[in-house]
This record gives sequence, structure tokens and C-alpha cells, in this order.
Amino acid sequence: YYYLKNAADPVVLDVLDAVGKLVRHYSSAAPPEPAENDLTYPSYWIRPPQLSSAAPGMHRFVWDLRYTSPDALRHDYPMTAVYHNTPREPRGPIALPGEYTVKLTVNGTSFTQPLTLKMDPRIKTPPPDLKRQFDLAMTVVQMMGRNKSPDKARVNGELSRLLEAIEGADMAPTPRMQSAVSEFELK
Repeated sequence: YYYLKNAADPVVLDVLDAVGKLVRHYSSAAPPEPAENDLTYPSYWIRPPQLSSAAPGMHRFVWDLRYTSPDALRHDYPMTAVYHNTPREPRGPIALPGEYTVKLTVNGTSFTQPLTLKMDPRIKTPPPDLKRQFDLAMTVVQMMGRNKSPDKARVNGELSRLLEAIEGADMAPTPRMQSAVSEFELK
């Protein structure tokens, strides 16, 4: 939550990890991501852009606990649609439990607040397995951003599907997932 007495320009909200590395950046001045709806999905399912508000008054901003989305050439929407709240895929990796900092910058003045992410108590996956899952997902995200091959669209799509498989459950990556990432690294 944050309160603005007057309109501000811009309002920036950054989430930083325990060592101060940027996890996610939101700005009231950022252009919204273009909708990629080819009319396969009704537009009322699609999540509106998440922007920090610069208008006067009380504001609530909800971080989806994910890192920045990868550099994907094509986006899609999952079939598990939620009215006006279906995110476009692929999304960034899920943040690990731990210590984070939320930094709000308004008209050049910054305010910080610690944030502790705790593991869902229903999840019994050991922390080292979650870390392996996160590391593999981050490797795929990095590969999506640096793929410069002539068949970039095909490779980017395959990496996007691989990322979704890795992030599909709170569990260690399977040997097949690990070998698939290794195969892409060799290309």
C-alpha cells in the first residue's frame, strides 16, 4: 500500500532480492504491454497491465511473486482462465522464499521496506529442490533473451514451453527437463 497526497510523475516500484539485485520493476510511466489476442480468447479474460499508479490517493499494488517475464517472441494465455485476471505466458520464474526489499520511488525520493516471502506450508518440496527448479528456469529465461539463431521463433517457442514445464509444479526439475536445457545450451 502507498498513499500519494498529490499526483506524482513517475511512481516506480522495484522488488530487489537479498543482495540488492533487481527482481521486478514497475513504473507508472511504462507503456503497457501490447495485448496479443488473436481473438482465440475473449478479451474479458485477459489481465490488464500492472502499473503503479501516480494518481493522488491510497493505492494497493500486488506483486505476483514472479521475476520479470522472459524475452518471448510470442505470448499465449493459459486455459486456466480467470475473469479479467488471466496473465499472458510465459511469465518469469517464481521467486524463492526468502528476504526481499520493496523500493518505492516517488518524484525522485525513495522509500524501502523489507519483505519476507514464506513457503506455502502445504508445499513439502525441500528448499534445495526449489532452488534447482528456480536456477533451471532462470537459465531458460536467459537463453530466450540471447537466442540469435536464424530459427529464433521456433527455438524461442520451444524454450517457452520448456519454461512452462519447469515452472508447472513446486518440485525439483526432472532429469528430462535438465537434459533438455543442456541440449539447448549446446546449440
